[in-house]
Amino acid sequence: MEPITLWFYVEGLTSVIGHADRAVPLRDYCAGLLVTEGRMSVEPMAAATARCGTSVHHQKLLHFVGEGAGLAGSRRLRPFG
Repeated sequence: MEPITLWFYVEGLTSVIGHADRAVPLRDYCAGLLVTEGRMSVEPMAAATARCGTSVHHQKLLHFVGEGAGLAGSRRLRPFG
């Protein structure tokens, strides 16, 4: 997969998540999945993507993931590929 293609897909996801304030956490979550080789734990993702203050970033990602669980069934996303 080409990096530019993934970037466009992630940008497409940001248009359907509902709020502009969720765009950065979504990008961080996707980047965290890539740099932590698919590990689903938020702690290593926060450590890898934090600009400053890993603890605060960890809490923000937990909040983002928690909100996403409630939205999962509310919207349909087309599969990548």
